Formats: sequence, C-alpha cells, structure tokens
Amino acid sequence: GSPVEIMVGLGRQFASAFRSRRVCGLRVFKAGEIVMALRLSGLWLALCALTAGIADAAERIDGNHAGGARWAIDRPAEWNGTLLLYSRGYTAVQNQAPPATAPRDLHDWLLEQGYALAASSYSGVGWALEEAPRDQIEVLDAFVARFGTPRRTIAWGGSMGGLVTLALTERHPD
Repeated sequence: GSPVEIMVGLGRQFASAFRSRRVCGLRVFKAGEIVMALRLSGLWLALCALTAGIADAAERIDGNHAGGARWAIDRPAEWNGTLLLYSRGYTAVQNQAPPATAPRDLHDWLLEQGYALAASSYSGVGWALEEAPRDQIEVLDAFVARFGTPRRTIAWGGSMGGLVTLALTERHPD
C-alpha cells in the first residue's frame, strides 16, 4: 500500500503537505511543521463560491460499512494520485447522510488541486476512538477497490479527528 502521512490539527490547521498560499480567502502559512490558515476578510465565502463548480467535476461514491456507518469518496477527474483521508471531530449524534470528505471551506479547493477525498461517519457515536480507525481503513479499502492504490495517502483531521488520525497511524503504520 501507499505510505500514510499524518496531518493533525485543530480548526484550520493542517500539515505542510500544502505550500503557502491562499485557500478560499484564507492565508496559509508555515509555522514549524504545521501549516495554519487564517481568515483574512469576510469575503472568503465569496471566494469559495468561485470554485464551487469544481465539485461537479468530481466522481462521488458513498456506501455503508458493515457496522452501519456511512462513508464517502470524492475523486476529481484530474486526480494527482494523493488521497486525503479526513477524520471528523466529535459528535454525539449519528448522521445518516454521507459524511463530509473535508471541511466545507476547503472541500472544493482540495478537489481543484487534484486531491481525492475520503471519510467515514464512524460506526460509533461520541468518543469513537475504537471504531473510527477501523472505519477509516474500510474507506481506504473501498477507494483502492474502485480507483486503485493511491501514490500517497494523507490522514488528517481536526479536534477528535486529530486523535483518530494518530490512532489510525499507530494501528496501521503502513
């Protein structure tokens, strides 16, 4: 399989896999090994809207884990070979809709850059650190079955999703 890189952060922090640039009106800059994005103006929603058509060019598939959780994958037509495996934060309610494959304000921009996106809603609710890594591996397996092995897989998440990312890489370092 492809190596899994760790991206852990809170809010809009994510690791240095992304170069310094503006992301949907956010200024991204390096701070050590962490890249942080700061909102520069109230116009960031308008800037994100300019790239809204990008998501339409992506192939979207979703399904259910054996344990009942939902998963989703977005793969752009111009895929760069990298899969971003997103781990969501804490929620006390199980949502039956397919999960977000990236935070709303980054989703279209990431697809525009050629990244494939994947995520699970987890089969457990609340503090789902036991179930979430297993569910994320199932999403990765679904991606490989449909599109082939990514050249690179980057696991990332914020809040509890950061802990899920750490647990994922501890349990599945390959």
